[in-house]
Amino acid sequence: MNTNKICIRCGMPFPPREHTGRIPFETRYCEPCVKIRVEERTKEGFDSESIVEKRTIARKRYFVGIRPNSTRAVFYMAVVEPTKEMCPQYNAVIGPFRTKRGAEFMRDHGANNPHVQTVQDAERIAKQIADENAIENQTLYVASCWWRDNDAFCTVAGNSARLVEKTIFKAMRNAAIDEYNNSDSEDKRRVRDYMDDLAWSGVNAFAFDAIVPERIIRQYEESYSTHADTVAHHPDMDYSDYEMLRDGRKDVVVYL
Repeated sequence: MNTNKICIRCGMPFPPREHTGRIPFETRYCEPCVKIRVEERTKEGFDSESIVEKRTIARKRYFVGIRPNSTRAVFYMAVVEPTKEMCPQYNAVIGPFRTKRGAEFMRDHGANNPHVQTVQDAERIAKQIADENAIENQTLYVASCWWRDNDAFCTVAGNSARLVEKTIFKAMRNAAIDEYNNSDSEDKRRVRDYMDDLAWSGVNAFAFDAIVPERIIRQYEESYSTHADTVAHHPDMDYSDYEMLRDGRKDVVVYL
């Protein structure tokens, strides 16, 4: 039976392997993508001998750019302040915002709004809205798929049940196509026949803290709530993934 996992970077199946503890993402990426990701993280400042050596990462600094036609867009920069030469497409720039949700609130509700005059106003109101979406009140949609009589090789979570379902179906089809491509020439089965050998859980709703482990919540939630400038990295989940789930974004899924 095939027990391959799906690489969260390229979407291709790969054989499962043991976690050495040195590279936190090695069990979720295929071998070529692990090498690419190690190179990327080494360039980001991680020690090449110990990818988890660096303990903190700088948070993105968000800005709202106002175009000549008065439309607004959110963008981010790592360290430097935006200048006219760097952002010629904008007539004016508002920021920096400490959170993306604050910048998005300013983008969507800041124009001609007497209640949103400053960055602090946008951050405060956006946080009030976010507080209503506290962990104990937040729901995640989760789905898994597997080859029959085997463990799940792909599990995804998100804030949109429709997107989670679409993503898991894509993973199942990719797995079936891979099996078809690797089958013997005498094998007359088609992709749809391999699909019949797959099963999935359906999309199920869970409380946020029932899906995201307590150790991850404990490490990230304080930084998320206080808008800290740096975030201690947890090897089991990137902060960006945690933030997207906590923000309630419906256009993304996270592979677990």
